[in-house]
Amino acid sequence: MDIYTNYRNFKDFLQLYNQMTDTCFGKCVDNLYSRQLEPNELSCIEDCASKFIKFNSKIMTTFVEVQNTIVQRRMKDMEEQLKMEK
Repeated sequence: MDIYTNYRNFKDFLQLYNQMTDTCFGKCVDNLYSRQLEPNELSCIEDCASKFIKFNSKIMTTFVEVQNTIVQRRMKDMEEQLKMEK
């Protein structure tokens, strides 16, 4: 991988992390007067983060499957076009 790809992957990871943090914090943290999370807040954060990670994993799996289908279709179309040109 080149440096640009690594940079883009890291940037995507940070965006996902920030979105997850913002969403789960807003949904789960009720008490801003304590530095420690309450047990119910901690449980909510763990559930929220777990759902976010599983959801992202499912999206990535589906994306890879769809991309493979698209690439195969394009290759087939290109092969057919080459046959027609001959």
